[in-house]
Amino acid sequence: QDADELSYNVFQVKWDRVPQPIAIDIKLMRAVRDRLPNGRYVFLVTLYDRIGGSPLFWTEAGLNGSSVGLPGATDPVRHKGRYYDVDTPVYKTAHTICPSQRDIKPTLTYVLEVFQLGTGKWPDRVVAWTVLPAVDIQCHYTVGKYRLPLLRGPVDPDLDLYSRFENSYTNDLDRWLCNVYVEIRLESKELLTGNNTLLSNQEIVMDYTAQLLQVRRGEWLNREDEEGGGEGSEGSEGSEGSEGREGSEGRSE
Repeated sequence: QDADELSYNVFQVKWDRVPQPIAIDIKLMRAVRDRLPNGRYVFLVTLYDRIGGSPLFWTEAGLNGSSVGLPGATDPVRHKGRYYDVDTPVYKTAHTICPSQRDIKPTLTYVLEVFQLGTGKWPDRVVAWTVLPAVDIQCHYTVGKYRLPLLRGPVDPDLDLYSRFENSYTNDLDRWLCNVYVEIRLESKELLTGNNTLLSNQEIVMDYTAQLLQVRRGEWLNREDEEGGGEGSEGSEGSEGSEGREGSEGRSE
Protein backbone atom coordinates (compact mmCIF):
# COMPACT_ATOMS: atom_id res chain seq x y z
CA GLN A 1 0.00 0.00 0.00
CA ASP A 2 1.27 3.47 -0.89
CA ALA A 3 2.59 5.59 1.95
CA ASP A 4 0.47 8.59 0.92
CA GLU A 5 -2.67 6.48 0.97
CA LEU A 6 -1.66 5.19 4.37
CA SER A 7 -0.93 8.60 5.85
CA TYR A 8 -4.04 10.44 4.59
CA ASN A 9 -7.14 8.93 6.08
CA VAL A 10 -10.71 10.09 6.42
CA PHE A 11 -11.90 9.98 10.02
CA GLN A 12 -15.53 10.26 10.99
CA VAL A 13 -15.87 12.83 13.77
CA LYS A 14 -18.27 12.37 16.65
CA TRP A 15 -20.25 15.52 17.26
CA ASP A 16 -22.09 14.56 20.43
CA ARG A 17 -20.69 17.59 22.25
CA VAL A 18 -20.73 20.07 19.36
CA PRO A 19 -23.43 22.80 19.48
CA GLN A 20 -26.13 22.75 16.83
CA PRO A 21 -26.56 25.83 14.59
CA ILE A 22 -30.20 26.73 13.98
CA ALA A 23 -31.63 28.77 11.09
CA ILE A 24 -34.98 30.50 11.55
CA ASP A 25 -36.54 31.65 8.28
CA ILE A 26 -39.01 34.46 8.93
CA LYS A 27 -41.54 34.43 6.11
CA LEU A 28 -43.98 37.28 6.78
CA MET A 29 -46.10 39.17 9.29
CA ARG A 30 -49.83 38.94 8.71
CA ALA A 31 -52.61 41.33 9.82
CA VAL A 32 -50.19 44.11 10.71
CA ARG A 33 -52.04 46.96 8.98
CA ASP A 34 -51.47 50.29 10.75
CA ARG A 35 -50.64 48.75 14.13
CA LEU A 36 -46.99 49.42 13.35
CA PRO A 37 -45.87 52.82 12.07
CA ASN A 38 -43.97 53.39 8.89
CA GLY A 39 -40.35 52.36 9.35
CA ARG A 40 -37.70 49.70 9.08
CA TYR A 41 -37.84 46.61 11.27
CA VAL A 42 -35.37 43.90 12.27
CA PHE A 43 -36.02 40.47 13.80
CA LEU A 44 -33.68 39.25 16.53
CA VAL A 45 -33.60 35.61 17.69
CA THR A 46 -32.15 34.74 21.11
CA LEU A 47 -31.97 31.39 22.89
CA TYR A 48 -33.12 31.49 26.53
CA ASP A 49 -32.62 28.86 29.19
CA ARG A 50 -36.40 28.94 29.78
CA ILE A 51 -39.35 31.20 29.09
CA GLY A 52 -39.01 34.22 31.34
CA GLY A 53 -35.39 33.26 32.06
CA SER A 54 -32.00 34.48 30.87
CA PRO A 55 -30.37 34.36 27.42
CA LEU A 56 -27.57 31.88 26.78
CA PHE A 57 -24.20 33.31 25.81
CA TRP A 58 -21.43 31.35 24.04
CA THR A 59 -17.87 32.30 24.91
CA GLU A 60 -16.60 31.68 21.37
CA ALA A 61 -19.68 32.19 19.19
CA GLY A 62 -21.18 35.12 21.09
CA LEU A 63 -24.81 35.63 21.99
CA ASN A 64 -26.34 34.38 18.74
CA GLY A 65 -23.37 33.03 16.80
CA SER A 66 -22.37 36.27 15.10
CA SER A 67 -18.71 35.65 15.97
CA VAL A 68 -18.67 32.58 13.69
CA GLY A 69 -20.64 34.06 10.81
CA LEU A 70 -24.15 33.23 12.07
CA PRO A 71 -25.93 36.55 12.69
CA GLY A 72 -28.85 36.43 15.07
CA ALA A 73 -30.63 39.39 13.44
CA THR A 74 -32.18 39.74 10.01
CA ASP A 75 -31.64 42.48 7.50
CA PRO A 76 -34.04 45.42 7.81
CA VAL A 77 -37.44 45.21 6.14
CA ARG A 78 -39.83 48.05 5.41
CA HIS A 79 -43.40 48.31 6.67
CA LYS A 80 -45.31 51.35 5.38
CA GLY A 81 -47.86 51.39 8.18
CA ARG A 82 -50.99 51.84 6.04
CA TYR A 83 -54.30 50.25 6.99
CA TYR A 84 -54.40 48.19 3.79
CA ASP A 85 -50.86 46.81 4.32
CA VAL A 86 -52.21 43.51 5.59
CA ASP A 87 -49.10 41.43 4.98
CA THR A 88 -45.49 42.46 5.48
CA PRO A 89 -43.17 40.13 3.54
CA VAL A 90 -39.92 39.46 5.35
CA TYR A 91 -38.22 36.36 3.88
CA LYS A 92 -35.08 36.83 5.94
CA THR A 93 -33.08 34.36 8.03
CA ALA A 94 -31.78 34.71 11.57
CA HIS A 95 -29.48 32.22 13.29
CA THR A 96 -28.80 30.98 16.76
CA ILE A 97 -26.83 28.14 18.33
CA CYS A 98 -28.34 25.43 20.52
CA PRO A 99 -26.42 23.14 22.86
CA SER A 100 -25.49 19.71 21.57
CA GLN A 101 -28.00 16.89 21.52
CA ARG A 102 -26.52 15.45 24.71
CA ASP A 103 -26.67 18.77 26.55
CA ILE A 104 -30.06 20.15 25.55
CA LYS A 105 -32.68 20.80 28.20
CA PRO A 106 -36.44 20.63 27.70
CA THR A 107 -36.88 24.22 28.93
CA LEU A 108 -34.86 25.88 26.15
CA THR A 109 -36.85 28.63 24.43
CA TYR A 110 -36.45 30.81 21.35
CA VAL A 111 -37.33 34.45 21.92
CA LEU A 112 -38.09 36.39 18.75
CA GLU A 113 -38.05 40.19 19.09
CA VAL A 114 -39.08 42.81 16.53
CA PHE A 115 -37.01 46.00 16.63
CA GLN A 116 -37.95 49.25 14.98
CA LEU A 117 -34.78 50.92 13.78
CA GLY A 118 -34.40 54.43 15.03
CA THR A 119 -33.16 57.56 13.36
CA GLY A 120 -31.32 60.60 14.62
CA LYS A 121 -34.34 61.60 16.70
CA TRP A 122 -34.99 58.33 18.58
CA PRO A 123 -33.07 55.09 19.22
CA ASP A 124 -33.99 51.52 18.30
CA ARG A 125 -36.82 50.05 20.31
CA VAL A 126 -38.56 46.71 20.74
CA VAL A 127 -42.12 46.82 19.41
CA ALA A 128 -43.14 43.14 19.61
CA TRP A 129 -41.94 39.71 20.73
CA THR A 130 -42.94 36.05 20.84
CA VAL A 131 -41.62 32.72 22.10
CA LEU A 132 -41.28 29.17 20.81
CA PRO A 133 -39.97 26.00 22.50
CA ALA A 134 -36.55 25.01 21.16
CA VAL A 135 -37.03 21.35 22.13
CA ASP A 136 -40.05 19.11 21.53
CA ILE A 137 -41.57 16.59 23.93
CA GLN A 138 -39.06 13.93 22.86
CA CYS A 139 -36.08 16.21 23.60
CA HIS A 140 -35.35 16.70 19.90
CA TYR A 141 -34.67 20.01 18.23
CA THR A 142 -37.81 21.82 17.14
CA VAL A 143 -38.04 21.96 13.34
CA GLY A 144 -40.80 22.81 10.90
CA LYS A 145 -43.16 25.66 10.06
CA TYR A 146 -45.04 27.61 12.74
CA ARG A 147 -47.44 30.52 13.14
CA LEU A 148 -46.63 32.58 16.22
CA PRO A 149 -48.54 35.45 17.84
CA LEU A 150 -46.60 38.65 18.43
CA LEU A 151 -47.25 40.61 21.62
CA ARG A 152 -46.80 44.35 21.80
CA GLY A 153 -43.91 45.87 23.68
CA PRO A 154 -40.63 44.45 25.03
CA VAL A 155 -40.12 40.99 26.51
CA ASP A 156 -42.16 40.49 29.67
CA PRO A 157 -40.22 38.32 32.18
CA ASP A 158 -43.39 37.79 34.22
CA LEU A 159 -44.74 35.53 31.50
CA ASP A 160 -42.68 32.54 32.63
CA LEU A 161 -45.11 29.88 31.39
CA TYR A 162 -46.45 29.24 27.91
CA SER A 163 -49.95 29.12 29.34
CA ARG A 164 -49.48 32.61 30.79
CA PHE A 165 -48.15 33.81 27.48
CA GLU A 166 -51.26 32.51 25.72
CA ASN A 167 -53.64 33.90 28.33
CA SER A 168 -52.03 37.31 28.09
CA TYR A 169 -53.43 37.94 24.59
CA THR A 170 -56.55 35.80 24.78
CA ASN A 171 -57.74 37.78 27.81
CA ASP A 172 -56.56 41.12 26.45
CA LEU A 173 -56.67 41.27 22.67
CA ASP A 174 -55.03 44.70 22.65
CA ARG A 175 -51.74 43.04 23.59
CA TRP A 176 -51.83 41.03 20.34
CA LEU A 177 -50.09 42.75 17.44
CA CYS A 178 -50.16 40.27 14.56
CA ASN A 179 -48.99 36.79 13.55
CA VAL A 180 -45.58 35.90 12.22
CA TYR A 181 -44.84 32.83 10.12
CA VAL A 182 -41.49 31.12 10.60
CA GLU A 183 -39.68 27.97 9.58
CA ILE A 184 -36.95 26.39 11.72
CA ARG A 185 -34.16 24.40 10.11
CA LEU A 186 -31.09 22.58 11.41
CA GLU A 187 -27.92 23.93 9.88
CA SER A 188 -24.87 21.80 9.18
CA LYS A 189 -22.27 21.93 11.94
CA GLU A 190 -19.78 23.93 9.94
CA LEU A 191 -18.07 26.96 11.39
CA LEU A 192 -16.37 29.56 9.25
CA THR A 193 -13.23 30.61 11.13
CA GLY A 194 -11.33 33.82 10.84
CA ASN A 195 -8.90 32.51 8.22
CA ASN A 196 -11.78 31.35 5.98
CA THR A 197 -11.15 27.66 6.58
CA LEU A 198 -14.14 25.36 6.75
CA LEU A 199 -14.50 22.74 9.45
CA SER A 200 -16.96 20.12 8.24
CA ASN A 201 -19.14 18.01 10.48
CA GLN A 202 -19.00 14.98 8.20
CA GLU A 203 -15.34 14.13 7.86
CA ILE A 204 -11.86 15.52 8.45
CA VAL A 205 -8.88 14.60 6.30
CA MET A 206 -5.71 14.67 8.32
CA ASP A 207 -2.17 13.28 8.11
CA TYR A 208 -2.79 11.26 11.23
CA THR A 209 -0.94 8.00 10.51
CA ALA A 210 2.27 9.72 9.50
CA GLN A 211 2.34 11.77 12.69
CA LEU A 212 1.41 8.91 14.98
CA LEU A 213 3.55 6.09 13.54
CA GLN A 214 6.27 8.24 11.93
CA VAL A 215 5.95 6.30 8.71
CA ARG A 216 7.68 7.81 5.70
CA ARG A 217 7.87 6.68 2.11
CA GLY A 218 11.54 5.75 2.35
CA GLU A 219 11.11 3.81 5.57
CA TRP A 220 8.15 1.94 4.12
CA LEU A 221 10.04 0.98 0.97
CA ASN A 222 13.10 -0.12 2.95
CA ARG A 223 10.90 -2.24 5.15
CA GLU A 224 9.41 -3.94 2.10
CA ASP A 225 12.92 -4.60 0.70
CA GLU A 226 14.10 -6.12 3.97
CA GLU A 227 11.04 -8.33 4.23
CA GLY A 228 11.47 -9.43 0.60
CA GLY A 229 15.14 -10.25 1.12
CA GLY A 230 14.40 -12.29 4.24
CA GLU A 231 11.82 -14.38 2.45
CA GLY A 232 14.28 -15.08 -0.39
CA SER A 233 17.02 -16.30 1.95
CA GLU A 234 14.63 -18.54 3.79
CA GLY A 235 13.55 -20.08 0.49
CA SER A 236 17.12 -20.82 -0.61
CA GLU A 237 17.98 -22.40 2.70
CA GLY A 238 14.92 -24.57 2.49
CA SER A 239 15.79 -25.79 -1.00
CA GLU A 240 19.40 -26.60 -0.08
CA GLY A 241 18.28 -28.51 2.98
CA SER A 242 15.82 -30.57 0.98
CA GLU A 243 18.44 -31.38 -1.69
CA GLY A 244 20.91 -32.45 1.00
CA ARG A 245 18.41 -34.75 2.57
CA GLU A 246 17.57 -36.30 -0.79
CA GLY A 247 21.28 -36.88 -1.51
CA SER A 248 21.92 -38.55 1.83
CA GLU A 249 18.92 -40.77 1.36
CA GLY A 250 20.22 -41.87 -2.07
CA ARG A 251 23.65 -42.79 -0.68
CA SER A 252 22.15 -44.83 2.07
CA GLU A 253 20.19 -46.84 -0.46
